[in-house]
Amino acid sequence: MRRCLWLHLLDDDDDANDEALDALSKLRLFRARISLKERHYLTSNVLVPPNASPWTVLYGTIDRSAFITTVSLPPDAFHNLLHEFSKHFTWKTRIFKSGRPPKLPHKHQALALVLHYYTAACEHKTMCEMFGVPPSTFATTLRKAEVTLGLALESIDQARVHYPSKRTQMEWARQVAEREPLVHGVWGFLDGKNYRVKSPSSADLQNAMFNGWWHSVFVTGTLLFGADGTIVWCRHNFVGSWNDGDTSINLQMKLLDGKRTAAGHGVVADAAFPVRGELRGKIRTPLKDGDLDRASPICREGLLMMSNAITSLRQAAEWGMGAVEKVYRQLLLPLPFDPTLRRLRLNNMFRLYNFRQHLVHLGLPFLTNSINLFLTTKAFFMAYAFTLLPGRLHRTTVSNVWEGFKRNSRMPSGKLGRVGDKKINTASIVSTLVSEVPEEQRSTMRDISQATGLSMGTLSRRLKDGTIERKNTRLKPLLTDANTIERTETPPEVTYEFDAMWDVVHLDEKWFNADKDRRKVYVVKGQSIKRRTAKSKRFIPKVMFLAAVARPRHDDERGVMFDGKIGMWPVVKYLPAARNSRNRPAGTIVPTIVNVDAVLPSFKAKFPSVNKRVALQHDNATPHGAITDAILACVSTDGWTFVVQRQPPNSPDLNVLDLGYFASIQSLQNKVVSHSIDDAIQSTLASFEALSSEKLENVFHTFQAVMRLVLEHNGSNHFPLPHLKKDAKRRAGTLSANLSCPASLLG
Repeated sequence: MRRCLWLHLLDDDDDANDEALDALSKLRLFRARISLKERHYLTSNVLVPPNASPWTVLYGTIDRSAFITTVSLPPDAFHNLLHEFSKHFTWKTRIFKSGRPPKLPHKHQALALVLHYYTAACEHKTMCEMFGVPPSTFATTLRKAEVTLGLALESIDQARVHYPSKRTQMEWARQVAEREPLVHGVWGFLDGKNYRVKSPSSADLQNAMFNGWWHSVFVTGTLLFGADGTIVWCRHNFVGSWNDGDTSINLQMKLLDGKRTAAGHGVVADAAFPVRGELRGKIRTPLKDGDLDRASPICREGLLMMSNAITSLRQAAEWGMGAVEKVYRQLLLPLPFDPTLRRLRLNNMFRLYNFRQHLVHLGLPFLTNSINLFLTTKAFFMAYAFTLLPGRLHRTTVSNVWEGFKRNSRMPSGKLGRVGDKKINTASIVSTLVSEVPEEQRSTMRDISQATGLSMGTLSRRLKDGTIERKNTRLKPLLTDANTIERTETPPEVTYEFDAMWDVVHLDEKWFNADKDRRKVYVVKGQSIKRRTAKSKRFIPKVMFLAAVARPRHDDERGVMFDGKIGMWPVVKYLPAARNSRNRPAGTIVPTIVNVDAVLPSFKAKFPSVNKRVALQHDNATPHGAITDAILACVSTDGWTFVVQRQPPNSPDLNVLDLGYFASIQSLQNKVVSHSIDDAIQSTLASFEALSSEKLENVFHTFQAVMRLVLEHNGSNHFPLPHLKKDAKRRAGTLSANLSCPASLLG
C-alpha cells in the first residue's frame, strides 16, 4: 500500500517546470526508499532443523577452542553456567506435552544463542541460520534468555561484581607496588566509559541523550577494575553526557568509609575524577597541565616520575575495558534504547566477563611487565625466556610451554587438585584459634571474632562446613560422691531389661507462671504486636501444681485404655477474703494456698492394678520426709497398699515429670496468655488434659535411657539427653516396650 502511494506521488506532473519536477521526484523516491524496511523471509521450512544446526554439531564435539570462539567460555565453564541457567529457564510447552512444541528443545541452545549474540555481534539473519530458528523465535528466545541469564549470573559467586575486602586490597596493593615501586597503596584502576545507544524516536529523549561533541547518542558510566583483572565496582546506564565525578559518587563514599577501604589505600584514575579534600590519597591522578610549572623546581623531577608511574598504572583500566569489548563485541554496537533492556544487557556482559576472568583466565596476566604485551609470537616468547633465565631452559621446554599455552589458552597447572588461591584461614587454623579461646568467651560469633581476630564471614562459613559446631549447655545439679553412688545402686528386681514400672507413680510439684517475660512473635511487614505490661516481673501470677502420672497401658479390669494421667491439682482452695483490700472487698472468693488431699482417692479411682500395690516416687524435699510408715498404713485401706520410693538426691532426671512431661505441659500452657491466677489454673489443667498418652509413653522410654546412661557414666549427670526416634519407631512398629541394659553395667 505504501509503495503504491509513493508511485502515485511520482506520477504527479502538475508542475510545468521539468527540472523542478525531476528534483521533486528524486526527493520523493529517496524518501520512499528509506521508508521501506528490509525484511528477511526466513521460515522454518528453509532453515536447517535446530537439532542439525551448526551450534548443535559444535556442541556435540565439546571442542574447547570452538566453545571459546562461539560462546566465550570453555565447555566446563559453559556447563557450570548452564546448570544455573536451567533452574530459571522454562518453556511454555514441553516435549510430549500439549500445545506446539518449542523450536529449541534444549536449554543449552537458548544459553548459547544469547552468549553468541553477545560475542559475535553479527546480524540477526546469521543468528537464525546458525541456530535454525525463524526471526520471531529468535527474538522471543533472546529476550527470555537474557532475563534468565541475569538470574543465573546472580547466583554464581565468580560472576559477582563486589567490592574487595581490606585484606584483598592490601594484597593487590603489594602486587601493584612490585610493578611500580614509586606507588604504594593502589589496588584498583578507575575510568569512565561511554557506550553508543540507538537513537530514540522521541525528540525530547534525543535531546537528552545526544552529545553534540561526539555527534552521537550514548550512555555514560564508570568502571573500577581490581588488580586481578575483574570488575569490582561499576555504575553505568547514565543517560547522556555525565561527569566522571558525578557517576562515581557511590564509589567515593566507599573509599572514604574506613570499614570498607583500608587506611592509606586507594585507586588510580585520570584527571577527570576529584582528588581534593577527603578524597586526597583515595583517588590518585596524573598531573594536569600547569601543575608541574607551579611546583618547586627541586620537586619537579620527582613529581614527573610519580605522575608517569600513575599514568602507567592507569592504563590498566583501558586494558580492562578493551578486554571486555574484545570478547563481548555487542558493546561495540549501539545498545538498545529501552533503558531496562540496556541495563540488563550491560549487567550480563560485565558479569560474564568476571565469570570468564575467574574460571578461564584467558589473555595475558593483568599486572605484568610491559614487555609481556609483545609476547604474542613464539619468537618473542622464546627470546624473552632465554633472556630472563639464561642457560636454565632448553629450547624444547620453552617450545612445549608455548604450544601448551596456545592449545589450552592458558598455562596448564602442574599440580592438579592444588589450583586456586591458597586459603589464609584454613579449617585447622580456625579450629586451633577457636579452641584456645576460653569457653565463656565463645557464646556468640561476635565474641569469638573479637577474641580470635577472625571475621564474621570466616566464622559463618566454618560453622556451615562443620568446622565449628553450635551446642547448648544447661545447669545441672551438683552431685556429691554419695549422690553418685546412690544413683548407680541397682535395685534387686532389675536384671538385663528395665522393669516395666507398672506399679510406680511419679509425683512432683512445679510452679506455672501465668505469662512469660519474653515472647517471640512473627509478623508481616507493617504489622505491630500487642503491648504487654506488668508492674514488675516479680508480680507475674503463678500457681503451684501437684501432678501424678504412671505409665500408660490397657486396663484389663475396666476394658479401657489408661492414659497414665492420674491427676494434676493446684495447691489452692477458693475461700472468701477475710478483710478488705484496695484490690477487692472482704468476702470476695479468692484462691488460697492449702494442702492437697485428693491424690490418694484419685489413685483408687483411676490407677489400674491387679494387686492394688502403688509405689509413690518423689524427690527428697523436706516436707516429703514427714511421710512415715504409720501414715501410709492409715491410708492403705480397701485392699490398697501404698509405699514410698524416694529418688536419689539431686536427680531430677530420674523423675518422669521433671525429665520432660512438665516441659510438654508448659509448652502448651505458654500458648495461652493468662492474666490472673484463675486463667493460669484453667490453661495449665487444659494443657495437662490435652497431652496424649503417646507423649507420656515417650518420656518413660527416655527415662529408661537416662537410667542406662547413669550406669554408663558411673552415676554422673554429664551427658546429653538421648534421641531415640520413638515416633518413627512407633509408626514402623519397632518400638520396644522396655529398653535393655548391658550386663557389664550391672556388676
